[in-house]
Amino acid sequence: MAPPADPFTDTTGAFANVNQSGPVFLLAGSPSGSNSRSFNVPANTFLLVPLLVGEYSQLELGFDKTEAQIKQAAKNQADQIDSLHATFDGTTIPQATLFTHREVSPDFNFVAVANNQVGIFAVGNSGIAVADGYFL
Repeated sequence: MAPPADPFTDTTGAFANVNQSGPVFLLAGSPSGSNSRSFNVPANTFLLVPLLVGEYSQLELGFDKTEAQIKQAAKNQADQIDSLHATFDGTTIPQATLFTHREVSPDFNFVAVANNQVGIFAVGNSGIAVADGYFL
């Protein structure tokens, strides 16, 4: 079975190890609110887990929107998060701990592809995006 075209669709961990290298193992986000994923992380490797992260781009908001407007939209979305839950190797992590790890990305470039996760037809258009949310 081939890995999914987008690791965002892997909700079981079956493809978590695909294309991983370096000192940080990135677990892709997920389109649904709750998943239980099982996979192995190499020894001496950090694990980065996006708990709940919003991403906004010119694709959703319009190509006339500025970086500041996109950052504000992502911030507004992340400001609505009032509950986080995570269990790691059977240990529940307190919400107070989870809420200490909010990060905002710098703006980054993207190129829209066919059948994108946003479902907006803009193939070939490029623009900027920003992510804002909670990581573990």
